[in-house]
Amino acid sequence: MKRIRVLLLVLLGVGAASLLFLLGTSLFMSWHGASAADLERQKHQLRGEKARLQQENELAQQWRRVGQAFADFKTQYTIPAADFSAFRNELETIFNANGLRPTQFGYSTHRLTAGLVRMAIHFNVKGEYAQVKRLLYRLETHPRLVIISKLTLSAAGEMTSASTALEVYLAE
Repeated sequence: MKRIRVLLLVLLGVGAASLLFLLGTSLFMSWHGASAADLERQKHQLRGEKARLQQENELAQQWRRVGQAFADFKTQYTIPAADFSAFRNELETIFNANGLRPTQFGYSTHRLTAGLVRMAIHFNVKGEYAQVKRLLYRLETHPRLVIISKLTLSAAGEMTSASTALEVYLAE
């Protein structure tokens, strides 16, 4: 009887252990499944965050390139503000080379951004058509950014009058 009792206790212990194992496995699987779903959700969120950060990084790099492009533009096409008098002398040289004398010469400035000023230059000239045409060509092909923003031509006999407005950009 003692043997049966021991066997019964062993069988009961094995059955209890099996039941505990099944119950533990079931709980572990449900806990692990929820954790896997949570981990999958977190993985998806992290991928989204990574993509957003990559986009922000690309945008920051684009802004750095814009800044460099603007610096290159200023270096290549604008006139250093300290050199404006040299540019004005160059304009005078261009007028003289074409046999023209400007009248009503004037200018005004407008600050666009920190370090960049638009200067509007207004003048009138009178001469032969070929002289005025050469003047305009020299202005259009100037190595710095010189924009002819307004041009009014009129002719009286052999003489052509030009009322001209230019825009140049000064870098400070």
